[in-house]
Amino acid sequence: MAKSAFTSAIRHTSRLWKRHKLALIRSDTANRKGQPTVVGLFRIASGIGSGARVIFHALQANGYRPALIDLSDRLAPGQPVFDWQPPAPPAVDDGCGPLIMHLNPPEVPFALSMLGTEALRHRYRIGMWAWELERMPSDWRREVGFFHEIWAPSEFTAQAIRSTVPAAKVHCVHYPLAAEQFGAVDAADCRKRLAPNDERIVFCAFDARSSMARKNPTAAIEIFKGAAGDRTDVCLVLKVSNWNLNDTIRRELLARIGDDPRISVQTDTLGTPEMNALIAAADVYLSPHRSEGFGFMLVKSLMAGVDVMMTDWSGNTDFMDLPGAHPIESQLIAVNDTSGIYGGRGRWADPDTVKAISQLRALLEKPRDPTRRAVIAAEAERRFSPNCWAQRLSGQFKAHTLQGESVGPI
Repeated sequence: MAKSAFTSAIRHTSRLWKRHKLALIRSDTANRKGQPTVVGLFRIASGIGSGARVIFHALQANGYRPALIDLSDRLAPGQPVFDWQPPAPPAVDDGCGPLIMHLNPPEVPFALSMLGTEALRHRYRIGMWAWELERMPSDWRREVGFFHEIWAPSEFTAQAIRSTVPAAKVHCVHYPLAAEQFGAVDAADCRKRLAPNDERIVFCAFDARSSMARKNPTAAIEIFKGAAGDRTDVCLVLKVSNWNLNDTIRRELLARIGDDPRISVQTDTLGTPEMNALIAAADVYLSPHRSEGFGFMLVKSLMAGVDVMMTDWSGNTDFMDLPGAHPIESQLIAVNDTSGIYGGRGRWADPDTVKAISQLRALLEKPRDPTRRAVIAAEAERRFSPNCWAQRLSGQFKAHTLQGESVGPI
């Protein structure tokens, strides 16, 4: 008992000391300049992993020599990972350039402690955060002080942060997505496997660790069944990550699917090429979500030339003007999230499934048009190119960032 009490006291003292040391960086001055370093969960097959990867890619594409710090094993133990490698070897962290931390705010103190105050002080620090409701959680406020500016992937998220911390320096930078190689051969092979009789493919993807109430895949099943009617030349592909981690979600989805042979569930952890092939194989991406911070799958689908039906609310409204974007009408309702991720805070959208059924039916009746797909892809690629992303970065970030070799004080 005495040993246990002593160990507990040591751990408590250690936590207090870490908090004290981290507090020192809240008010320090960023006076160093160098190459940027991206901190994130690079090998995680989810939106949080995708965000870190595309930022790193975009920095390389714009002439920087970024370093990366992958915390996948330390902050996400047990989650499915894949063998991701950057397109070009990363640089070594120079200890001077800006730190871009693509992590959820609750993970930030742990990541900062892992890096250590000596690796953090006097460097320009940026947090890249996404949030799916109109106001950022109030308990995220204390994490704002660790950063000199916050990047948000949509105006919706930017406003959610500003509404909670008005003094925060928030910049909407979207996510940079290079023109993906949606190879015709890979997509054709994927289509043949999923739709052996050349059925029209409706695609929907979500992560079982996320809130099913927010992603709303049950509405996607309802909309598909209503639009498809008795047709046998259409199918719905549900791509579910972390399928085995949530028995409740699995049982509910299987109950909604029933014995409909036109609906399949894909559960494998896929790398980027395989996921791109799956996206490009689709005719329609269906997202009757209740809220999105950005909408990675929505943008990637547009970049593949796929028509995207999506709820006209939240982060994706930034690109609803693009060709191929089809808004699903909705009304705002109080949040009701049994997963506990969002609780009962604020509002989100409730999509009109009846109107969505008519929309999907009309899209499925249209003949395939490769020319139109090319137009959809080109416009999305232009909007989300790494070059356009770099032009949106703040002057302060650029003032602390080098594209040459020298590092040190400004």
